[in-house]
Amino acid sequence: DYLIEVSGKDINNLKQNLTNIFFLMSGEQNEITPQIVDSVIYKTAEQSIFQLSDELSRRNFTKALELVNNLVLYGAHPLQIYAYIKRFYKQLFTVMSGSEKHIAKINKFVAMRLRQAAGRYSESEFDFIFRALLDTEVKLKSSNFDPLFLIERFILYIRKGGKKYGLQRIS
Repeated sequence: DYLIEVSGKDINNLKQNLTNIFFLMSGEQNEITPQIVDSVIYKTAEQSIFQLSDELSRRNFTKALELVNNLVLYGAHPLQIYAYIKRFYKQLFTVMSGSEKHIAKINKFVAMRLRQAAGRYSESEFDFIFRALLDTEVKLKSSNFDPLFLIERFILYIRKGGKKYGLQRIS
């Protein structure tokens, strides 16, 4: 399951990853572990975006920043990354609020992972998270700041628990 998840929807990528794994494995090993998969996979932007949501879920903001920069290197536009981060927090809030009607609209696998992450965030945090998302979006659309800088600033703001970070207080 893990190999399929990290290989993405591209069957050729999955085939290449399997070839790399079988080449790496010795005759003594008969199990493909996540560690083996991680050591040989060709990382795609799609796979990294899922990793980004995992790191945000775990509140591992240092790794999230690293992944954001890697995504840009893979060719993802910062506005796409911002849209994904915004969607992640909106879905997380939906799951935390317990609205079964809205949760039903989320992919079951994603909803399960969001339920696991929900315990790591408090409802009160979403006030400053959504204010920071709005502030970031306004600056993305109306300023000359580098979009990557604004996304990094947003993540640092969340890491600091909504305290002042960067240009001015996000309000």
